[in-house]
Amino acid sequence: MIQAIHHAVGAYQRGGGIGPAKWSHYDVIVVTRGDATFQIGGKAFPCTGGSALLVPPEHEFVGMAGVHGCVLWVQHFDLKKRGSLDPVRHLPRVPVLWRGTAASDWARSLLRQASLQQKRATKSRAALAQILSLLIQTLRGEGGDLDASEGRLSRDIAKVIEELATRPHPLPTIEELARTAGWSESHFRSAFRRQAGRTIGGFLREIRMQEACRLLIESNLPIKEISSGLGYSDQVAFHRAFTKFTGTPPGRFRSAAPRIV
Repeated sequence: MIQAIHHAVGAYQRGGGIGPAKWSHYDVIVVTRGDATFQIGGKAFPCTGGSALLVPPEHEFVGMAGVHGCVLWVQHFDLKKRGSLDPVRHLPRVPVLWRGTAASDWARSLLRQASLQQKRATKSRAALAQILSLLIQTLRGEGGDLDASEGRLSRDIAKVIEELATRPHPLPTIEELARTAGWSESHFRSAFRRQAGRTIGGFLREIRMQEACRLLIESNLPIKEISSGLGYSDQVAFHRAFTKFTGTPPGRFRSAAPRIV
């Protein structure tokens, strides 16, 4: 599973130098406008607008903006060890250039979503990881291997992630999400796991707990009200789930957290 580290956007004039840099994690560099050429290990990687360059860990790179300058979108990320179903688990350990894959509407939508979620990362780390996972799959061209129904479902999954990240309260059920997307619940569950690298249930639990943390810190709502608002049948179930997720009971978490209101 992808672990986002940080990202940046940079604009470079004609002939402007980029780097050099060498990281212990992965980088994906997307040329959103203009062109640039990167040198990695003595090999040139010419990138036009819409190209994406994957730089694996411990590879030093240096670049130069082309005749029209360039704008770069850069995401630094690492991989957590997960099961074999994780679609981004086996990324290459050599630099790879994906030409033009970032120019599609689908890829641009994911880039925008990832940038927005980076700004809200303290509230939506789960959503950010899933969006980046889908983005990497799209850039490496796996989206082209999907049949028409799976391609449509991958877009529905991204919409679900974006909706839950921006409006997590109250949370819908998995059945409601599947029905909204126009899929059976079993198909939606299996496709989400295959494409996002985790279960939809686990993703919803993490979103619910992130929202619980936010409400405990930013509001004066009673814990019982937060519990029921997040869909828990009783306060005991919420207390157990929250303690398992954070390692701290909700009351203690609230008293120890810096107050915003």
